[in-house]
Amino acid sequence: MTIQKVTDFFVPELLAEAIQTGFTGMKALWGTEAAVVAFNMPAGKTEVGTTVKVPYFTSLGEMDDITNDGDALVPAAMSSSATSATVNHSGKAFELTHWAQLAALGDPYKLAAQQVIEAAARRGDKALIDAAALSTGWSGLTHDISAATTTTINYDAVIDAKMKWGDEQESIALMVVHSKAFGDALKLKSSTGQPLVTDVNAGGISKFAGIPMAVSDRIPVSGGTYTNLILKKAALAFWVNGKPSIITQPDVLTDSQIAACHIYWAAHRYNPMPGYTKGGVIRFLTK
Repeated sequence: MTIQKVTDFFVPELLAEAIQTGFTGMKALWGTEAAVVAFNMPAGKTEVGTTVKVPYFTSLGEMDDITNDGDALVPAAMSSSATSATVNHSGKAFELTHWAQLAALGDPYKLAAQQVIEAAARRGDKALIDAAALSTGWSGLTHDISAATTTTINYDAVIDAKMKWGDEQESIALMVVHSKAFGDALKLKSSTGQPLVTDVNAGGISKFAGIPMAVSDRIPVSGGTYTNLILKKAALAFWVNGKPSIITQPDVLTDSQIAACHIYWAAHRYNPMPGYTKGGVIRFLTK
């Protein structure tokens, strides 16, 4: 019986184009706008492990005042080390049998691109949560109740946490909690017996203290302490080199071909947020 090889019907350039086109609709952090996703990172294979300066994608910041007639505006400089992020490399390989199954279902390029984009979004979510949860330089925006009288999530503690922003509380987009903290929140009720977590079964994202609440066990856990997160809109950035690299090579074990897709990306937490004095993430530590 003749073995059909991936090179008989696989065109790397078509898959790269399908992935690059599909990237424009990719969402991070459940599409809540807590993270900006951009696809024009000017870095690739040779820059992996190095740092790049991450621009503010949604704001140019406050306007500058012109003191004298004829004075020039000064372009905003991205010189702070806080605007740097490390270039990373991730990939996804396709075996002959998997590609053949996709071809049988329809357009294999479109279907494969969807799988790559979904995998990239999951990788992006993990990277963004990791970046947001880092403690370095973040003590002023950390609310820790893990050693308090009440150590689990509660309404007052969430209010105290977001008050770390002072008068910069607008545009809160998301609270990400571990499933353990979410379970604790589900048990909380008002004095009349109404649950404090709302919209649990409404088909959308739940809310707690008026803040959309998502659940992820990617939240860091250390010694029974959970680093939950409260995020403002565009507090994070997932920056991708929009043109994926597609590489094929023989598989000597099966005498066929395999293909792999590689992307290069950086995840970043803004500190401070553009136009503000503070960062866009509050670390909320609970038991």
